[in-house]
Amino acid sequence: METRSKFGQGLEIIAKICTILIPVVLFYWGNRYQEANAAETKIQQNYDRVANLLKSLSSKDTLERKLALKFSETLSKTGDFPPDLFLVIAEVSLADTDPSVASVANNILQNAALNAAKDQDKEVEKSAKAAIKASTRVYLQATPDFDKKSTIKLRNTLESKGFSLPGIETVSQKISPENTEVRYFNEKDKPIADIISKVMKQQGLEANVKKINPEKPINRSQVEVWLKK
Repeated sequence: METRSKFGQGLEIIAKICTILIPVVLFYWGNRYQEANAAETKIQQNYDRVANLLKSLSSKDTLERKLALKFSETLSKTGDFPPDLFLVIAEVSLADTDPSVASVANNILQNAALNAAKDQDKEVEKSAKAAIKASTRVYLQATPDFDKKSTIKLRNTLESKGFSLPGIETVSQKISPENTEVRYFNEKDKPIADIISKVMKQQGLEANVKKINPEKPINRSQVEVWLKK
């Protein structure tokens, strides 16, 4: 009888332990299931968001592109803009015929880079900065007498660094500066001008970084390299 009694007590103890453990286990796995569902839902939402933005950003309707960019700008301010679309935005900034659209596109990339830096997300920050470089139009100005090999080498180097150069423009001696200059027109483009100046220095070309106040506002991200006479 005593053995049975002990056995019964053992069962009671196991039953009590199970009474405590089963709800805990169910709660744990229930949470894991909800987290997995939430993660899957978020992935689907991001996928849908990217697909819809791509469709609107490539639309022929200017208003639709502007609305898509405004929505993207809001996302970039909160750090929710998809990094997969950084280069798409860079292309919009370069190619769109509407300067206001190009300006908003550049702002999106600037916001994304700032938010990534605050969040210490090095990967996203790197992607955003690469897209900013790709969205910056760099104009290379040289006189006919300037060493062509050096000019072509500089153009190729800047392109390899991710900048967009439409070509080399030949200018007269009269308007060329005494010293080589990297000119920018908006304060947000100064970091890009500084990077270009450093790249040029590595090639033995000293350049002064100079801010120019244009007669008309330049909405696009633009930098000009003026090689000396």
